[in-house]
Amino acid sequence: MQTIPWRTIIARFLTATGLFAAAVVTAAPAVAGDDPTQLPAQEQARQTAVASRVRLAQAAPDSEMETLQLDHGPRATTTPWANQQRRLRNQQRQMRNEAAASAGAQASAAAR
Repeated sequence: MQTIPWRTIIARFLTATGLFAAAVVTAAPAVAGDDPTQLPAQEQARQTAVASRVRLAQAAPDSEMETLQLDHGPRATTTPWANQQRRLRNQQRQMRNEAAASAGAQASAAAR
């Protein structure tokens, strides 16, 4: 039976320990929580963005707010396809409103 020299055992142990330490250091940011000092600033920025969107939506007519800013994140809530659908719905709504307005004008003219 051949014996393994103690230097080889120590070298393997140190290699395994080094690899384990590197894995722990690499994985640590993935499991880290939110920075509590940044939470109030992030919440204030989010509230400001929401308030500006609400002000724009209230101030602009429907035709100006037919599309939203694109979100390219992994959980995008606004996509080019959704904006196209929103534009189509807005155009259909405008056409219905114009048709109803012209029909109302013709009915009032006929009643005179």
